[in-house]
Amino acid sequence: MTALADMLPHAAKAMAEGIRFGVYEEEGTVDFAFERGGFCVEASGRVGGQWHTDGDGYDTPYDDYLTGGFGTIDEMTAYYTDPDTNECLDVPPAEAEAFRQMLESELNSYMRHSF
Repeated sequence: MTALADMLPHAAKAMAEGIRFGVYEEEGTVDFAFERGGFCVEASGRVGGQWHTDGDGYDTPYDDYLTGGFGTIDEMTAYYTDPDTNECLDVPPAEAEAFRQMLESELNSYMRHSF
């Protein structure tokens, strides 16, 4: 069986696509699910930061950027489907929590460096 941690690049891509920003200074959400290698992960959380706008819209186009970006994964479920028996098994809690922490670290890095 492949380790859940090996799925991090695929989960991070799904997570980035699941970000929905709030209006003005309101927090946004991140909701995503992915299936790969027999694993199914569903997660949700919050994203936010301080939005700033540069430019006057005339001579200099508006440019929005985010400072103090953050993200948290509040809920996550992870399952594994055994290909031999087609049985759906819960990922062990310690492995699921370690994966949630990896996802949250990726989300924080994405929010700090991508906008």
